[in-house]
Amino acid sequence: MGARKLKRRSARGKEPARKKLYAFAGTFDEQPCELIVWDAIRAGRDYACRIQLTYPIAIDREFFGATPKQARELAFGLCHSLLDRGEVASAKGKPVEIPGAPLPRLELDDGQRSSRGLALCLVQRPRGRVRLVLDDARSLTATHPQQWTSTSFYTYFEHDEDGMRTGRLPKDALAAIGQAVLTRLGLSGG
Repeated sequence: MGARKLKRRSARGKEPARKKLYAFAGTFDEQPCELIVWDAIRAGRDYACRIQLTYPIAIDREFFGATPKQARELAFGLCHSLLDRGEVASAKGKPVEIPGAPLPRLELDDGQRSSRGLALCLVQRPRGRVRLVLDDARSLTATHPQQWTSTSFYTYFEHDEDGMRTGRLPKDALAAIGQAVLTRLGLSGG
C-alpha cells in the first residue's frame, strides 16, 4: 500500500492557526507511515487536537477533550493504541518513540453483577432533542449475570442532542440523572 502525503486542509476553508505538536515520517512494520498531531484549538465548548495518519489506517480528524490537556492526552493515547502494536522506525530505520502516554487500560471485568440494575437508551425526539430512558432491569440468570431483561419503565430525561451527546449538560441536569440512577439502585440516602 503506497503512502499518501498528508496535507493540511480544512473542510470549512480557513482553519485557526495551530502548531504542530508532533510529526513523524518513516515506517510502521516496514510500511510507509506519516503522522502529524496538531495542537488543541477551541471547538465550541470543547478543545480539539487533529491527528493525521497514513498507516496502518488512514485518519484525518479531530479528537475532542474538555480541556486542551485532555484533548492532547486523548490524541497521543490514540496514536499509542494504533502504533504500539508494531515497529515504528524513522526513514533511516531507527526506532521512534511516540510522545505522551498510552490510554489507560480498563480493568478487566470480573463478571459479577447484582440481580437488579438499570437499562438505559437514547431515543431521538423531534426538534434536535433526545430522551434518555431508564428502565428497571433484572439479570436473566446467575450463570450469565451480564444478560439483562427490562422489567418496567422507571423514568426519562429529555435534553438537546448536542448537550446529551457531548456530556455538556447543565450541572443540575447531570446531578438529576446521577441522583435518579443512584436512588433507583438503592445507593442514595435521598
